[in-house]
Amino acid sequence: MIRVLLADDHPLILRGVQELFAGESDIEVVGAETDPGEVPAAAARLNPDVLIQDLSMGGQLTGLEVIRLVRLRSPETRIIVLSMHSSLPSIHEAMEHGATGYVSKLADMQQLVAAVRGVHQGRRHLGCPYTDEQIDSYGRDLRRGASRPLRGLTPREIEVLTLVAHGRTSSEIAEALHIGRRTVESHRANVSSKLGVRNQAELVRYAIERGLVAPN
Repeated sequence: MIRVLLADDHPLILRGVQELFAGESDIEVVGAETDPGEVPAAAARLNPDVLIQDLSMGGQLTGLEVIRLVRLRSPETRIIVLSMHSSLPSIHEAMEHGATGYVSKLADMQQLVAAVRGVHQGRRHLGCPYTDEQIDSYGRDLRRGASRPLRGLTPREIEVLTLVAHGRTSSEIAEALHIGRRTVESHRANVSSKLGVRNQAELVRYAIERGLVAPN
């Protein structure tokens, strides 16, 4: 039996994933957390085989910080990121912090079942638009400084840019990131100013060129 801990601040997502695994004879959900600050302690207490972690939970800890702390407190636990963000930088950063799987919330949920079984067997699993080689190549380019044009953007501005490129409205971005709509508009204006772009089409083109979103 593969013991799974869930971490997501959306109750509907938690319920949907629990119902998904209820139909699998080899997967058992042993806990569910909506507060990222509680996840490391829960992982240490429950020692699950797999943690499924959302990157954008509201709270004092970011998803990446949760991954790092879980790796310290429950080193045998494999971590799968389940996120609405599927940009190359997001995936690479999650892997760098210790995740071994990454599944987009837009993917077929059977990808999540496959990911749980795969990482439990020691394999890296990607249920997203990128391959292992693309992610590894991005990491090599990053170490060589090839992605420096993004250096002027803050992590939050990169998140906003990625969501804009996926066609999300300011209201949808505000809800996804747990921030105000005016804050989103401010971030969009800052991104456009820093990158020297004039409209959304140019923002999307820039995001594709930098690997923030897949061309499709």
